[in-house]
Amino acid sequence: MAAHAHVDADVQVAHYHCDAGRPFRVVYEFDHPRPEAHVHIHGRAEKLVYEDGGFSNARYTLQGKVNRANVAKTGVFLFEHTREKFDGKWQPVDLMLGKNCMPAKRP
Repeated sequence: MAAHAHVDADVQVAHYHCDAGRPFRVVYEFDHPRPEAHVHIHGRAEKLVYEDGGFSNARYTLQGKVNRANVAKTGVFLFEHTREKFDGKWQPVDLMLGKNCMPAKRP
């Protein structure tokens, strides 16, 4: 039984609602040398790894001071990294998918 209690403390789920944005779910795993956030958005899960104050991969960044003690009360911002053509040249663009995203309150 003690092993399950340890896993529950290291894996936490947050359902976020954002200002003028689509809700999304994140499964945080704090039991890795570099914590992970599995963001469920657009019908799929993206694994983001903690680095430089946020969780990120090549496609998404989840910014916010989230740790295992404050998942249920900390807000985040979600960005998608993409490219768009400007003046005939492809440029990197960060699209804000979620602004002021707060975890939904549990009943």
